This record gives sequence, C-alpha cells and structure tokens, in this order.
Amino acid sequence: QIAGDEISSQKDPDDEALIAAGFIRLGPVQRQNGNLKEPFEPNEVLSEMTNTLGSSILGVTLGCARCHDHKFDPIRQSDYYRMEAFFGKVNDNDVVRAKPEEVEAWKSKADPIEKEMNQLRQAMRKLRGMPEAAEQMAKLGKQLEELQEKMPEPLPSLFSIRNDPEKKEPIHILVAGNTEVKGPAVSYRPLGVLLPEGTPEFPWDTQDPRTRLARWVTDPDNPLTARVMVNRIWQHHFGQGIVGTPNDFGRMGFRPTHPELLDYLANQFVASRFSMKHVHRLILLSNTYRQSSSEPGTAAQKALTMEKDPENKLLWRFSRQRLESEQLRDAILAASGKLNLKPGGPGVMAPVSPELVAALYKPSQWVVTRDPAEQNRRSIYLISKRNLRLPLLETFDQADALLSCARRESATHAPQALELLNGDFTNQQAEALAERLKTEAGPDPRQQVNLAYRLVTGNAPNAREMAVAVSFLKSQPLRRFALAMFSVNAFLYVN
Repeated sequence: QIAGDEISSQKDPDDEALIAAGFIRLGPVQRQNGNLKEPFEPNEVLSEMTNTLGSSILGVTLGCARCHDHKFDPIRQSDYYRMEAFFGKVNDNDVVRAKPEEVEAWKSKADPIEKEMNQLRQAMRKLRGMPEAAEQMAKLGKQLEELQEKMPEPLPSLFSIRNDPEKKEPIHILVAGNTEVKGPAVSYRPLGVLLPEGTPEFPWDTQDPRTRLARWVTDPDNPLTARVMVNRIWQHHFGQGIVGTPNDFGRMGFRPTHPELLDYLANQFVASRFSMKHVHRLILLSNTYRQSSSEPGTAAQKALTMEKDPENKLLWRFSRQRLESEQLRDAILAASGKLNLKPGGPGVMAPVSPELVAALYKPSQWVVTRDPAEQNRRSIYLISKRNLRLPLLETFDQADALLSCARRESATHAPQALELLNGDFTNQQAEALAERLKTEAGPDPRQQVNLAYRLVTGNAPNAREMAVAVSFLKSQPLRRFALAMFSVNAFLYVN
C-alpha cells in the first residue's frame, strides 16, 4: 500500500501490488470542472497522505506538526516535512488493462472530445478572476460538463500511482504551514525520535523512496507498527482496543489497559511474519474472548463488579457489540435469503432516493446497477461516495470516509428504529423474508416463528418469545412480523 508501484517490476508488473498502492491516492481532493483546484493541490494532497500514514499505520498524530513542532509528542516540524517528502514525487497512474485495438477505438472517440474540453479549460483560465465574466464562466462550465457526459466509458484500468521526478519540486518546511512562505528544503527521512541521533536524510534523487519508507515501517524493531495493528485487531473483536485511542499512541492518547498483553501480541505478530490470521487465532481461542456477556456471580457480586469496572476495562465479561452498518445490511440480506455471495467484479450502485441523488454535483454520476441481484451483493462491493451514503448505513454510524476512522461510533437514537421500520430497503427485505418463511416453514405460525428466529438471531425462540410472536401473527400479516424481527436486540447485537 505504501510502495506497491515501486516494488512492481516494469517488465513483469504485479497487478496486486499496483492495486494496493492505490491506497495512497484515496484521499479527498477538490476539483473544479474536472481539474484539481488551486491552491489545494499539491500541498493539501501531500498533507493528507502524510497524516493518514501517521494515524492509520503508525498511530501518531503527525498532522499536529505541520505548522510547528508537536506540542505533546517528540515530533519536530522538520520531521513532518521529511515524512511528506516520501510522497513528493507521487502522481496518479491509471494502468490500462485493455487490448491495443480497444485502446485505439477508445482514443478515436475520446480524443476529439478531449480537444474541445481543453479549449474550454483554456478559455476559462483566461477569464478566471474577472468578476464581470462570472456569467460566461458558468456557461463555459456547463458546456464542459456536457462534453464530459459524452466521453466514452473508461477502459479497464488499475487505480494506482507512480513516481514522476520531473513534475515535482523538493519539499520545503512551510512557515506556520503557509504554502506562500517556504523555509528550508528537506529530503526523505523517517521520524527522528525513532532513529539514532544525527541520522542523515536520504538524497532527493534516491531511487524508490517509498520502498525505503515501507521497510522502515515494517522493520521488526519499529516500536509502533506492530502494536498499532494488533490493537486494531483486538478492537475489532472486543469493541474497544487495549489502547482506547487507536490512531494516537502518543502522550495525549489513552494509556494501554494491559501493556504486557499489547507487547505480547505485537511480538507474536512480528514472530509470525506479520500474520494477522495468527493474531486472530490467538484472540479467538482465548478464555477472555469466549466469555459470556452476562455478568457472572450473585446479584451482590454483579453490583460490585459494575461499580469497580463499569467500562469492563479488566475484561471480566464480554462486552455486547452492535453490528456495524455494513454487517447489519448483509445480515438482513442473509436472513431474507437475498444475499448475493458472488465474489469480485465491478462495484455496485444501490438505489437511493432521488432527493439524495439530486444533491450531488453531477447527479448523472449515480447510475443504479440494473440487475436487482447485483444490488444485493455484500456491502464491501457497494460504491462508496463521500457525499452520498445509503440511509441505512449512515443511520447506523457508517464512517464518513473523509479521514482515517479510529473507531466506529455506536450511537443509539430514534432514527435507527424509524429506518428499520420505514426504510425502503428493510421493507423490501421483510417481504422477501415473509415469502421465505411461507415457502420453507409452511402455513403453521409456530413453525414460521421458529424458522424466523433461527434465521434472524441464530437461536430458537424461548417460550415467551414464541407466545408473543404467535399472538402477534393472529392480528398482523407475516410481512410485519418479518419486519419487526429486524429490530430485535438479539439480531442487532452480538453477545
């Protein structure tokens, strides 16, 4: 992800490595009529790359040192720009994976349109900054959008990056982070606090700088990377990391609740050659993970434990966790029998309300996938757009994708219940679940209730649940019972 394009051979390219390197260019950019908006580019793009590396992989708040030396951690402003320099030569690179004849056919359609678009862009550049030309600028912008609509579908390509030394200037320390006030030029070097005193920078003409960065990041002696990663894995399983601030292992972050455990897991991670599967296995086979979420002991003991450790930092029970938004959507589809388990292929655009699509800068970009079966694929295949999220996912605390998300929130509020009861998606799947219950369980209400609980919660209903459900079905249609099942706690929470 840091250096896949450099690692890949030019003669024998490694598509997996090129795809992984696309991680570097996933940050938000501001565009105006298809072009990067000045002065946003290039410094803001480089800053986003640097900040994301710091928070997501190293667990440090690098961004705090952009304008001055870090106020709390031993990170100098010069360290920040030395880290930024590793990305200084990065350029977008869409690696076309099409036959030569397909490329020629595409160019024959696209080149004339691109020529017209360039002429419009030149005309707009001449008018930029002229208040009296605002109306003409808007007219040219609309013409440009119309031409973009006529462009043929892009060729199959890998979303990657590459180094282009000729297009990038050396990185300078910016006084107070101001792009207009440049200080001394710097070159590549990892964080000084983790290096021997006096370690020199790499020369600016060093080949494959990000490969050197990746080797430093994954060095077994690097004290951050392994701890940050195993803490994220632990958080995934328990809902709370050993360090409660996964993106900040610095002085202002939380202290680890079990520092020896964090070190042990980090050492195991390194010794297994960074095998996440090994760490998962260690955690899942532990007595700690296999505990019940019910408070053990007598009523007095339960009260005492809740008084001493209400947040369960000492891991004396398993903390209940609500399904994340994508898990919830997939679980609803699985229960209804509509989940499409097809692997791979292009991303999917799911149906959303016209009001949400109309709010986009270019509503025509949101083209719903025609095949209904494709719309029911796992959430990992849904196209993610920063300014358009599916109502169900947004309501259940999906991350906004603008910044590295340290930890998903798990809020509880009325719109969640309203979305489950009134949302188009849940009502469609309730219809499908009702049909499945009729087909597989037959007309007997008790058999339908039993199957519904097994499909939705994974358990058979107890006597009280059975009685309530059968009574409900006497006055309400099966579809409403199916819809209500998506709101039961045994479905929404993992115990």
